[in-house]
Amino acid sequence: MLPATAIAQSEMVIQWNGIPGQIETTITADTLADGSQAHDVYILQHSRIYLQIDELQVKNSFTVRGQAVPSGQANAFPATVQPFPGPDGMSRYSPWPPGAHFRMNVDDVILTLDNLLFNGAMADGSGHVWGVVGPGGDNQTIKVEDNVWSGYQLNLTTGKNTSFYFNDSIYKSVPSYPGGVFFNGLFWGGGSWLGTIDSLVVTNSSIINSWGEALVVYEQVNHGLVDHTSFVNIVMHPIFFRGGNNMTFTNNLFYNTRIFGQSSHFSGTFGSVGSAGTGIMNVLPIDPPDTTAIAAGRNWDHLNRNITWNNNAWAHDEQVLAFWQEGPWEWEVTNEDGTMETRQDTMFAVEAQNKFSSDTLRTLMAADPTIREFNNVKTTATLQLDPQYLKLIIDRIRDFRDNEKHDTFKDEWWQYEADNNPVNVQWPIHEDLRYAGDSPAATASETGGPVGDPRWIPVPVSVEEDVLPIHFALHQNYPNPFNPSTEITFSLDEPSDVKLVVYNILGQAVRELASGSLTVGSYTYRWDGRNDVGLDVTSGLYIYTLSTGSRSVSRKMILVK
Repeated sequence: MLPATAIAQSEMVIQWNGIPGQIETTITADTLADGSQAHDVYILQHSRIYLQIDELQVKNSFTVRGQAVPSGQANAFPATVQPFPGPDGMSRYSPWPPGAHFRMNVDDVILTLDNLLFNGAMADGSGHVWGVVGPGGDNQTIKVEDNVWSGYQLNLTTGKNTSFYFNDSIYKSVPSYPGGVFFNGLFWGGGSWLGTIDSLVVTNSSIINSWGEALVVYEQVNHGLVDHTSFVNIVMHPIFFRGGNNMTFTNNLFYNTRIFGQSSHFSGTFGSVGSAGTGIMNVLPIDPPDTTAIAAGRNWDHLNRNITWNNNAWAHDEQVLAFWQEGPWEWEVTNEDGTMETRQDTMFAVEAQNKFSSDTLRTLMAADPTIREFNNVKTTATLQLDPQYLKLIIDRIRDFRDNEKHDTFKDEWWQYEADNNPVNVQWPIHEDLRYAGDSPAATASETGGPVGDPRWIPVPVSVEEDVLPIHFALHQNYPNPFNPSTEITFSLDEPSDVKLVVYNILGQAVRELASGSLTVGSYTYRWDGRNDVGLDVTSGLYIYTLSTGSRSVSRKMILVK
């Protein structure tokens, strides 16, 4: 992780005026005589959509930060950046390298994006922009904190030694271009025709409904960590199966990955070996670098790859398992010489696909002990996510699999949207990645706690009072983190004089939620993020304590605004 340094920063609030092009023209013009950036931080107003016409050419280091979203304010949403066509109605974003809001071609710059929502759909519904960032220089750093990126296809580096940090953020609704397959993901790089990666760090985040690989590391990174991240409804693998050297995957949830399925015709797509199939952790042998790679500064030891997967949980739900049992398919194709050919495809057996790793991978691990996997568990398929997201993904896969082309899903507006509005991002987001509190995933992490993105607190398991005895207990609040309110539940095994108090991190009482005598039973109290005099408290960590005089227990919760 990047070190934290206390530095005084100058800020400029970009007062929203509704005029397309405001964000890029303001930041580009805000420079000193020597060409350096006049301000370090640019603040965007909450509940405003900044329409961006042109790619912003990043020539200096700076931060773009969204204002905190006030709690309890109807229709409030994070500061949003959305692409908009030029006056001629045409997109000005580059077709290749992939178009991006921030084009980075100057060496050694640091771009920080904090508390923002990026919407990849053109505001007029004419298409999508490829990505948010487009690093192309040497030794560049992108730091993403508390963002939502929706409707983007991929972010790709063509530079050298790029560092990409994606923390406490969400990447969702990955559409693919019209008729496209597989060419998607949060971040691409790591060698070959792609740029190289110094650090790739994804923590406390979610990658949801992605048409393709979630991450692509063609050969290697210098430092790679994916920790406490939820990969949900991923058409291909969590990470491209060829490379991934120096990557660690730990405390993650892999739920419905490799949905496309492995089959006789498409086995090479997944790096499969025969009909034995691969698992979620799919690592292929690679050869030593050739002279061209070495000359380009890309070198690796094919028997010292340093790949670790530990304390992750995985599952495929009934929609995926049923799809993997469909087929076989048969279709006609016309060859270049005009002759007709019949092609066939048959799915591998479910047991060959529904596994974490393969026998082939275990053979590879025996040859290279730096490839490791341990404490990875199969969990239960209890995710709260609306099944319509997965249904449309599988329908689009069927549409391609039956004849290797899309006959029904011909455009890029196919992803499920609960509000039926593919151009704007619903807020709060509709996706819900909570899972059952009694599932193996709830205790699978290195510390014995939940795996996956921490924002999705496991759902408490309800029990019938006449089946299980009531114990003295204070449960984790739900939701957590929360905005604007949360519920706190506790149970008493004997009549008690009770106090339930919320404290700030300084130990000062903020709100007394309950005080008085209660009988045996379970109780739920709601906290609206206000103190005892009715004022909103600030974002941050709070502690709630249940005490009865003889017993006391506390838990932590996080208020976000």
